[in-house]
Amino acid sequence: MPGDDPGVIGSGLLVPEVGLAEGIAALDLPTWLSEWVERGLEERGALPTRGPEITLVATLETAKSAAADAGRRAGFAVRVDAHPVEGDAALAGRRLARALLAGPPGISIAGGETTLRLPDAPGRGGRNQHLALAAAIELAGHADAALLSAGTDGTDGPTDDAGALVDGATLERIRDAGLDAAQGLERADSGTLLEASGDLIRTGPTGTNVTDLILGWRG
Repeated sequence: MPGDDPGVIGSGLLVPEVGLAEGIAALDLPTWLSEWVERGLEERGALPTRGPEITLVATLETAKSAAADAGRRAGFAVRVDAHPVEGDAALAGRRLARALLAGPPGISIAGGETTLRLPDAPGRGGRNQHLALAAAIELAGHADAALLSAGTDGTDGPTDDAGALVDGATLERIRDAGLDAAQGLERADSGTLLEASGDLIRTGPTGTNVTDLILGWRG
């Protein structure tokens, strides 16, 4: 979750909510439920103000740091974006691709979660695939750049794909398959196009979820 707030992660089940009793009392609950809640509060007594000690064993910053270490070990210059990637997936993809092309050679690392407004009859894909397809449009013709956008849990939207790795020739491969990238974005059908271009990434479930990781490479 943005900000790594324990009160939000996993619905914050172990984090006491200040003013919870007063908040419940102000709710317009059905009589049977209101009586049950009031009886429970009376039996419980004062609600705790502190919960157990909580340790976050994995966060987005953990993933970004690990990616940065791997990049440096491979001999690349590494840039890490401290700001979370959010907002419209296509706009974020275009922005990240332009920044990649305008920047120096090396690896750029970012992360977060974007959003995607679906049409009435969406196609196949997810926010990472949508972001990657939009980035591919900006990277078209650049042989020295590539961008990976993937969910750290190994899935992206209602698909078994984690995301996609696109490069300067992705758009050409999509066209060779008789498909149109702009239409794919409009129809939220990025997965179909990226499968045709051979750019989908499938990792399987990773066993964790620290939002999305976006890696850029500039040669």
